[in-house]
Amino acid sequence: MESFNETDLAWLAGAIDGEGTLCLLKKKRNKTKVGYTYEARIGIANTDINFINKSREILGNNYSYLQSVADKRYPNSPICHKLYWTPNTIRNVLPKLLPYLIKKKQAELVLESTTLLQLGKRHTSEKLNRLEAIYWELKKLHKPNKY
Repeated sequence: MESFNETDLAWLAGAIDGEGTLCLLKKKRNKTKVGYTYEARIGIANTDINFINKSREILGNNYSYLQSVADKRYPNSPICHKLYWTPNTIRNVLPKLLPYLIKKKQAELVLESTTLLQLGKRHTSEKLNRLEAIYWELKKLHKPNKY
């Protein structure tokens, strides 16, 4: 297991709070009995590749994957680099970030979903109901606060 220093943990938590997202995706899958699957996701996005590389450096041997995309609607816009964490990275690293995160509630829900998704491939109705509740709770938390 990778060891992290306090400064790196705080930096990574700040990156997630400021430039990241914690969510549970619900993907349509015709081959499944219920017609969809869930995927826990943490992503950090930025147009500065050095920012993304710093995140990858801190993660070390924990796996993540990088996607770089340009917004086709705006030909002169900079490329956006997106770093996504694998489920194992979420399970291994996110608990260490909890003390530093502002998005703590979202993080706890994403962690719970990774635990549920890891408990075998068979999805009981109880597990599916809880995943659905987490999905909607995270959606609600993602909405901007209205003043």
